[in-house]
Amino acid sequence: MISLIWDIDGTLLTTKGKGVVPFCEAFTEVTGKPAIIDRRKFSGFTDFEIVLSLLDEVGIEKNLALAEEILDAFSRSLQVALSDSPPEILGAIEETLKFTNLSPEYTNSIGSGNFYKGAVVKLQKANLYQYFENSEFFVASKDCWNRDAIIQCAAKFCADSPSLVIGDSPRDISSARASGLPVLAVATGQHGFEELLELNPDYLLRKDWNLEDFKEVLHSLKLG
Repeated sequence: MISLIWDIDGTLLTTKGKGVVPFCEAFTEVTGKPAIIDRRKFSGFTDFEIVLSLLDEVGIEKNLALAEEILDAFSRSLQVALSDSPPEILGAIEETLKFTNLSPEYTNSIGSGNFYKGAVVKLQKANLYQYFENSEFFVASKDCWNRDAIIQCAAKFCADSPSLVIGDSPRDISSARASGLPVLAVATGQHGFEELLELNPDYLLRKDWNLEDFKEVLHSLKLG
């Protein structure tokens, strides 16, 4: 059985930036300090990494407990924001998840820099949670807050089976490589095909990839 480890933002779905305002509002609510998020700058960062960077920018000592409090507030605000403007499912994702869920050859899991509560909100609002409700979630937490550590945790859990990390950012590629896992990069997020190609991922799909393209990747993975 092959373990498919999916990133969320830019890979499964896009909130079209609708999470930025709730994130900044939550940061200000808890710290009393303003926050500005550059989506391109923080591409591939975990939610904890973003909060810790923002704390540093406003002169507050980095604190994982404080970061968790901010992310709890963010998750509540995100629930409201995405109720009015649900995330958009990217490309052939739903068709692909239906295929992998029905096949005994694959398992789907989440390997994302999202805080757990935020990850669930995004998946639920995009109507994708049904494909992951019985899955493992390798996501950002106080104990495992950077990207490399999250993918290392996934690699250890899936050590007895072939695995594939699927993501849209350079950091997805580097974290998979650091954990010894093959990676499929998809040009559906903020990074284009040529940019990702330069990083030499094991597999690479263009923005308009379809289910047959994905099946070809899985076939190549099986052949080793």
